[in-house]
Amino acid sequence: MERQKETFLYPEVEHAGHRADLDLSSYDTVFCDSLSALEAAYDQGLKRSVAILTRSPALVARTDLPIVHLDTRDGFDRNVLEEFYMTTTGFLEGCLGVLRKDPMTEPFAVLFCREVWNWQQRAAFAAFLRDEDFVEPRLLVEGISDLERPEKFRLPWRKWLASNPNLGIVEVKTTLPSGWPAESMNPSFGDRFRLQGFNQIFFRLLREVGEYLPDRMTLGQIYYLRESELVREACVEFAKRGFGIKRFSLPDNISVPGQHPVCSRVLKLLDERIANRIETYFPSEAASSLFSELMSSFSSQLISYDSARTHLQDQAHRIFRKKKVAFLTNYPFGGSQLALVHAAQEEGAVFAGVQHGIGRELLAACQNECNYENTFARNAIVFNEEARRITADGAFRSDGSDECVAGAPSDFRRTGTHSRTDDDMPPILYAQMLGQAGTFFNGSVYKDDVESSRRDTSLITQVFEKLPHAVGFKCYPHRSYEDLDPVLDVAKKAKNVSLLHTGQDLRYLVSRTKIVISVGASSTLTWCMGSGCPVVYLDPLSAGYRLRRDIMVDFADAFFCFDERDDEYLEKMRIFLSRPLDDITQEWKKGENRRRAFVDRFIGKTGVRSGQIIADWLLSKLPS
Repeated sequence: MERQKETFLYPEVEHAGHRADLDLSSYDTVFCDSLSALEAAYDQGLKRSVAILTRSPALVARTDLPIVHLDTRDGFDRNVLEEFYMTTTGFLEGCLGVLRKDPMTEPFAVLFCREVWNWQQRAAFAAFLRDEDFVEPRLLVEGISDLERPEKFRLPWRKWLASNPNLGIVEVKTTLPSGWPAESMNPSFGDRFRLQGFNQIFFRLLREVGEYLPDRMTLGQIYYLRESELVREACVEFAKRGFGIKRFSLPDNISVPGQHPVCSRVLKLLDERIANRIETYFPSEAASSLFSELMSSFSSQLISYDSARTHLQDQAHRIFRKKKVAFLTNYPFGGSQLALVHAAQEEGAVFAGVQHGIGRELLAACQNECNYENTFARNAIVFNEEARRITADGAFRSDGSDECVAGAPSDFRRTGTHSRTDDDMPPILYAQMLGQAGTFFNGSVYKDDVESSRRDTSLITQVFEKLPHAVGFKCYPHRSYEDLDPVLDVAKKAKNVSLLHTGQDLRYLVSRTKIVISVGASSTLTWCMGSGCPVVYLDPLSAGYRLRRDIMVDFADAFFCFDERDDEYLEKMRIFLSRPLDDITQEWKKGENRRRAFVDRFIGKTGVRSGQIIADWLLSKLPS
């Protein structure tokens, strides 16, 4: 494999797409994931007969265009990509062992592993390419929407095809189709209060007061970087005990030319391992771009680390002036936050990573162990004993690490206890699975977005339309492609199915219906489990979102389960959901004790005060 050995920047290729006289009619193969961008390219001379390579469900659904679905393209084997993801943990554990043995890279070992994990979510797209894509003329048609971050919808073709001298690039101004938000909407104050109670008000008030509260009036200082359910509860509890509460921010990443010097050491240690992994799963022509992207990511995070360390040293007298100082955040990541972890350790402060959502406790093939919220922090705050066990056993934890089981947050408890039937809500609610992969394979698992769209379409046409009960179709609150998922049109036209036009998070809706349906083991399922109403669960085809086999019996005793790998699952769901809703509810109530035991184990105990548990635990680690 040939790679640049001195600078790891994207290869500078003078693509045809950089010329003003680009002749679109000369191309026979196009990469495109936006229908409006494609139509604009047709207006500029692109032939109607050109083959369109795409992963967009909306484009694949078009029968009047010569579409090539990349996930079913000749030469692509989904088993290879699934194997790539299923071997992630073993590969990164090997990298970690090497990095921890070297004094220069040991402080950053987990950081590098996490960057590899994040990098591979986009690197995986190279598996859809074939050798001829790097040689023959290819046109890339990309939309530039009116979003602040239009790259949200851009697959990384221009990076992985950078070595193709015959690559043309066309950027077209596009307007996002109306009908569904591109981002989640902020909930109303009423919805937040119903779910979060007075804790929400107290936390917001504490955050404002904390900026002006004199140090002499506090016993210590609690900083939070990002809020979450447990972070809010811990902050409120600490405030009751006389601590100041402030939001903490670090300087933004800075751009520095060249490569960080530590990268050369990382390259020496990991070069062969990374090269072998790339060559095993991706076309050799993409290797240089893939490797360059990863090295650039390493360098960026190290530069961010250095910048944050300088800032923290300069401001240490202000940040650590109280004897008792703790930092709380969900999902600590990146070089700047690793710098904060190291600074806190040196100053005798406590840094705690707080679990963000449920997932790893339930998943059959969880491959993001190095990316858990707590891998940077020796002190980890988790929801349940199962998460504590998985965390403690993780290879990416440091010596001397400790875990606190805080139980389920009050938001989860209130979801069920404050449930109410809403006449404006259909009695059955279908909660769409974790958003489409789009430009990023979230969770380090392969997912075919077209497959997911077709599954939802089948549920509407073969199950929901045939029920004697009304069904609300709740989409994930943001989309991953410029074009709307074609399943939305199907839902609009279906009888007794209502498309819920809201970008709100599911947690604000799930307790207002009588029965909720969820697909796949994700945080979506978690909120359904806490809704207080019967849960119908569908185990999906996607290997990365299926339930652990060892918990299926207990789960099926507590919830209503169906399996997408069962050829008759649609008919079985139709028959079950056609029953009188009261009958389903009565059957649901019979499993209450088994369900409570399952939730306590895999979500978190609901009869505890999480804020008090966290505060007591952290105080035991602070100076007396």
